Amino acid sequence: MKYSKSLVVAALAALSLGSASASVTYITGSTAFESVADKALTNFAAANFGGLVVSDGAFGSESDIVLNYSTNGSTNTATNFIIAHWSGSEAGIQAIDAPTNNTVLVNFLSTTNTGGTNGISASYATNSHNAQIAFSDTFSTASQFRAGSHAGDGRTYGSPAQDAKLAVQGFAFFGSSNIPITNITSQQVRALYANGYAALALFTGNSADQTNAIFAIGRNPDSGTRIQAQAEPGIGGVSVVSQDQIVSNTVIPYPAGSVDGINFAAGNNGYSSTGTLLAALEAVYPTGTAFDPTGIAAGDNTGSNFVVGYAAASKIGTAGTVALNYNGVAPTVANITNGLYTFWGYEHLDLSPYYADSAASNVYSNVVTYITGLTTSQLGAGNASLSDASGISRSSDGGVVTQNY
Repeated sequence: MKYSKSLVVAALAALSLGSASASVTYITGSTAFESVADKALTNFAAANFGGLVVSDGAFGSESDIVLNYSTNGSTNTATNFIIAHWSGSEAGIQAIDAPTNNTVLVNFLSTTNTGGTNGISASYATNSHNAQIAFSDTFSTASQFRAGSHAGDGRTYGSPAQDAKLAVQGFAFFGSSNIPITNITSQQVRALYANGYAALALFTGNSADQTNAIFAIGRNPDSGTRIQAQAEPGIGGVSVVSQDQIVSNTVIPYPAGSVDGINFAAGNNGYSSTGTLLAALEAVYPTGTAFDPTGIAAGDNTGSNFVVGYAAASKIGTAGTVALNYNGVAPTVANITNGLYTFWGYEHLDLSPYYADSAASNVYSNVVTYITGLTTSQLGAGNASLSDASGISRSSDGGVVTQNY
């Protein structure tokens, strides 16, 4: 019954298109909010006599998906398509706001691809096209692709035609399974990500831990989660950091690379997905494991070694990881909504100022209506509805949390 209003709204909106010609709406952006995005898109398709056509992975964790829907009230005319490629928040903002004279194309699946859930390889995503809608974990003004000139890739970006807040999304710092701490402070985060490592003594206050180390891992610059993890403790969302890579029990600065057409030096790069980051955290590092932090620390570390990273709070409970309290507060939805836990951001839905058409605008408005109508429990672990979070607000990523009561 909860969905009935959204279903009716979606159906009426679609019918209002009448006998419009077939359309394709292209969506990209956040991987951290993907499962909720998939629910919203599937709801829209189902309300309009359509559904899933194909994806390249399990529903809610795929990289690419195609759905169809009808504008004429019949499954026989489900010739309109929604095609999504989950690229990361930053890549999403870049794609929808890049200028028309210097576009950023995204590789999507095609309307001719079929096969149902997990029915196709991601290698089939070769349909290069402009994106019209992007899910983002951050304000577009926090992006390296915000409106204005950016020397990084030579483009001058616009601002979204529409930017809607959908929900509050929690994030957390995680430790490797054997890490001997339960809490991390904003000051400790800043010290850790300034050098890529810190002595465990900084976290425990025990001089005996000076030869034990914690190493920092994180996401690449395509990630909105990275912007949140840097903005919240005061590092700066797009500031240079030092992050590591774990390779066969060896710690090295994460190798340099090009992300979204911008070159990032070794250490300022990171893991390309939450999955690969969590896999690095999940590895067991028993006491006495020999790491070689050459290029990170001055000389080999002689004690025990541990790892810290960050991810959406929905990943709390992932085997082999420990969710850390932040500034002494547990990463729970209740602590977010009462203003105690501050490592969170708004999930946004942005509409392109250049590439959106009437079909994309229709999908956009219906997705906003559906998601903002979900309860906290329906949004899933780590997320809070705007209604339940009405007692708090912030005007920028990492900004002061205002208590509205």
